[in-house]
Amino acid sequence: MALTPANPLDPDDHHDSAQRLSPRVEREVLFETNRLQLVRAIPADIPHFVAIYCSQEMMAHLGRPFSEDQAASRIDTWNQQWSELGWGGGVVVDKATSVSIGTAKLILTKLPDYIGSHEVGYMVLPQHQGKCFASEIAAGAVRYLFERVRAQRVVADVHPDNGPSNRVLEKLGFLDQGVKNYTQPDFAGYDRQRIWLLPQEKWEADNTNK
Repeated sequence: MALTPANPLDPDDHHDSAQRLSPRVEREVLFETNRLQLVRAIPADIPHFVAIYCSQEMMAHLGRPFSEDQAASRIDTWNQQWSELGWGGGVVVDKATSVSIGTAKLILTKLPDYIGSHEVGYMVLPQHQGKCFASEIAAGAVRYLFERVRAQRVVADVHPDNGPSNRVLEKLGFLDQGVKNYTQPDFAGYDRQRIWLLPQEKWEADNTNK
């Protein structure tokens, strides 16, 4: 696992300028893609998480926005998994600008029909959308789970009305499992999801010679 120097978001900065990195703090890097890194979150990332998870716009398809305490606790939850398993969710960084542009999660799913599977998720701030960042970080997360964690299948759940996120998963080769009604304890009001499944064998076949 690599380390990268990073500087957390200054609480006085507007979140539009996001989180700019500097040599003062070293951050663990879980994986890199051509343009992005997924780095382990630290407590100073709380304003970045608040900008995402407490935003009505960002949470439009995920139920009610979090409280600031809930957003902050997401860092603790992901870092606990990172400490136990050596991997987990974190902050997505644009390598060209050293700006944090969203978050991504890699977890053991809690979806009732898919226990034992690994799950991915991704959130990109509005000012960084339209650049295919979601597709790139999702593809990197899937590759990491299959190649490094040796996952057998990866799942994702997206609100049926969230067209862009559904298209990301379809483009990556996920198979549509239909719309389910699952209660999500972490997302109040988010109880209707389209489930996507990608078996390891299909991912390998799709990515042969790529």
